[in-house]
Amino acid sequence: MCEVCGEQGTTNLMLTAIPFFKEVIVSSFDCEHCGYKNSEITFGGKLADFGVKMECTIVSQAHLNRLVVKSEYASIKIPELSLDIPPRTQKGSMNSVEGILKRMVDGLEEGQELRKDSDPQSYQKINEFIKLAREYATGAKLPFTIILDDPSGNSYIQNPYAPSTDPYNKIEYYIRTKAQLIEMGYSPDNCEEQKLPEVTETRDQLEKAMTELGVAKKDESEEMKKMSKPKKEVKRHVYTDEEIKTLTDKLQQLNLKQKGNSTSLHNL
Repeated sequence: MCEVCGEQGTTNLMLTAIPFFKEVIVSSFDCEHCGYKNSEITFGGKLADFGVKMECTIVSQAHLNRLVVKSEYASIKIPELSLDIPPRTQKGSMNSVEGILKRMVDGLEEGQELRKDSDPQSYQKINEFIKLAREYATGAKLPFTIILDDPSGNSYIQNPYAPSTDPYNKIEYYIRTKAQLIEMGYSPDNCEEQKLPEVTETRDQLEKAMTELGVAKKDESEEMKKMSKPKKEVKRHVYTDEEIKTLTDKLQQLNLKQKGNSTSLHNL
């Protein structure tokens, strides 16, 4: 159903493979009644092994054509514009760096006519911001930096130098926190690291104490029954100590490889 006019529209789904990244689901909506169109990128509800933070320096007109895949959980920052787009304020999208800036400018311009009369001060400030954003979008003002931070790990900035490492894009992988998982919509109860108590040791100690007191019975006491009660397994979205160690080792190798490759390219 169209979110603009309420009429029935057409939704198309397409599985697309992005080179050097992964497969994504592209969803497009088209309303023939009012002409509204929309598209969205999803990842089938899957999280990557790690969160990812990319800091890409745009130094040329060609870099403005870099493809950017952004999940709904990713934030975008452009320090030179003092721009900060928080996570979950936009749907998952696939656009160029230039396209991201132009889409933002178009969105701001839509309300400028109303602001001109109702809030002249805001109108003037936004006009200045739009002018500067246009200069970056067209390549008239370079360089600038785009920072993409995604705890789901499902975001990507195209590497035009692939399969070599991108010397202008600093990539850092990290283990997501419980707070980040909750922010992405996972239940707080399922985000805790689950560790069952040492029931056997506690039970043995209790049995020994009861024997010494002369109150041990063949049948279990109520306290012992409670301790022996099997725990309901809870689906975990964070890792055990062993898994964390394995992932941490893998994370260090990824970051060391990324750093080493970037250093090698800069020395060429």
